Amino acid sequence: MPVAPVDNKGTHLYYEDSGSPQSSQTYTTIVAIHGTIYHGGMFRPVFPFAAENNLRFVTVNLRDYPGSTPSSPAELSAVLGDLEGQAGWLRDRGIEIAAFLEWFIRSEDIPQTTTVVNGGSESFVGDPSPHPFGLGFSEIADFAPGRPPIIVRPTQEWVEWFLLWISSYYHHTPATLSSFEALSGSDFMSGCAQAPITDPRPEERPTLLCMSEEERRDALDYIHAPRSCVPMALIDKSVFLENMRRALWDCSVWPHLKVTLVWCEMSPGEMLVGSWHLAKQIREAWPDGARRVSVKRMENANHFLFYEDSGAPPHTSSYVTLVLIHGAVFHGTIYRRILKHATNHDLRLVAVNLRDYPGSSRFTASELDPLGKSDKESQALLYKARGHELASFLIWFIRNEKIPPLITEEGKATGGLSLLSWSWGTTMTISMLAHAESLPLEFQELLDKYWRSHIAFDTPAYALGAPTPAVEEMYSPLSDRSIPLEDVGQVTSLWVSSYFAHSQSVINSLPSLPRDEFFSGLAKVAMPDLPASRAPTLQRMTAAELAEVSDPSVIDRSHLLMVSVDPSILSDNLRRVLCKSSIWPRLRAIFVWCEMSPPEMVYGAWYMCKLIGETQSSDGREVVIERMASANHFVMWEEPEIALDFLAKLV
Repeated sequence: MPVAPVDNKGTHLYYEDSGSPQSSQTYTTIVAIHGTIYHGGMFRPVFPFAAENNLRFVTVNLRDYPGSTPSSPAELSAVLGDLEGQAGWLRDRGIEIAAFLEWFIRSEDIPQTTTVVNGGSESFVGDPSPHPFGLGFSEIADFAPGRPPIIVRPTQEWVEWFLLWISSYYHHTPATLSSFEALSGSDFMSGCAQAPITDPRPEERPTLLCMSEEERRDALDYIHAPRSCVPMALIDKSVFLENMRRALWDCSVWPHLKVTLVWCEMSPGEMLVGSWHLAKQIREAWPDGARRVSVKRMENANHFLFYEDSGAPPHTSSYVTLVLIHGAVFHGTIYRRILKHATNHDLRLVAVNLRDYPGSSRFTASELDPLGKSDKESQALLYKARGHELASFLIWFIRNEKIPPLITEEGKATGGLSLLSWSWGTTMTISMLAHAESLPLEFQELLDKYWRSHIAFDTPAYALGAPTPAVEEMYSPLSDRSIPLEDVGQVTSLWVSSYFAHSQSVINSLPSLPRDEFFSGLAKVAMPDLPASRAPTLQRMTAAELAEVSDPSVIDRSHLLMVSVDPSILSDNLRRVLCKSSIWPRLRAIFVWCEMSPPEMVYGAWYMCKLIGETQSSDGREVVIERMASANHFVMWEEPEIALDFLAKLV
């Protein structure tokens, strides 16, 4: 049993460790501290996802929880004593956590903090109760009307009530969730649900009821925890308030430590009130020189998208935000090289991982089920839902990061947001634009204040729903049946990242070429005998780099299903975007193709040119076609500064 000594009296804390990610010397370590009754075992489902996100996840059991030293009667009696005794008890528990961290750092030799993109040490407070911020039980009684009495409470009754109450889902009003810190106390409380969802959907059943008996045994402590958690409820609120002020107002120790408070929008109202209380203080009465604290909302508390953010440029408040959507297999990390150059162009770059990619929510079996059938309507709804997820992310990011809106004065535009999708990722962004009218009106109106452009970057023809050409017209390893199945992945990787020399007619006259002349001008194979600097991109990546930027497991998990949908779904979505611009009419549509990419991507550009000619109308959306010279499909990795300079002129 792994335990760590935390004093010289034999006191120890039990912990569990996901271990360091293989072949990584730059991973981040997250130490998770649990709440009441639900102990460190609650975090075990997170462990399998740690390594793929370059994380080491460590969970610690506090005193009185399984594996850790129980509190002595003398220690617990201090909680029932005067304010000084209560403050001393809390201080000692904090010192124990600090001692654990010091012991773990020395014993495991974990990597120190380095700043790469928007790095730095960070402390996360996840969905806290209000008590650490100095709110007493009497002030939050309205949020838990069914709570058993605080002093005279049968322990088993309280435990059963608590476990069900805290693991339920609650529907708070949209105004409460979207205008969190601006609400008065009465408005906030009136907008918080006091009872959980009745007749919940399967995914919104209380977590406790979804756990097996074995899972409950692994994550709950019905017996020992009440010994300390009930007396803790009696600590005077002034003790918690003073602790909060010392921790957050005084940053003379660890001044670079960032603190993020995360609140879950479907948690009980009592959990929200602590976050609201702190957010209100930060907005209205935060002392000068106090620690910087971010308050983040976790929507739905089940599905989420991971992202990396270059951060706001330091010397301007009117920067442009460019959100980057990746393609197939290669996720948002492929953009890390250009993130480093964002501030040179007064850009804020945000790289998002789509569903089923590292850090973002996996698809459920029920979500993927329509893809295995021939039901076109269900498949179309799945793509529509993915588009809505992207829109929700953009709304969330705008509200939480308070990025500058688009302002046009004297013909010059500042601020605003552009959206770029690379390769197969264009299917997701096109789906969002195609179904804009079904978004909530407030989403449509808010995005309209920010939109600058949508950039489809080097998109393959199949992602646009284009007809598949004959093998004699255009070669692709994806349709080459002579390649053994086990070799398709490697052959495709080299092909998609190679350099191709297409004819000058294709490069210079793409929009006007008739079909036969276009296909005859496409290169059938990659350029031979190139210098080492022009070998296929993936061939020149180290094993560590390739592992960092790609997730091949997604192919079998969901991607093959995603690309097997009826292609008319993709072409219908594209036509909806091209033929109708009544929603977001200011949004500029830009299609970029790289002249040395594989034939599939160049065919995508030619197909787009032809489709524009067929669909262009007075109320349609104007599309600008741009060629990037001397670039292959991975130019943002190969030539990050050149690529970003090119994009900065388009956004």
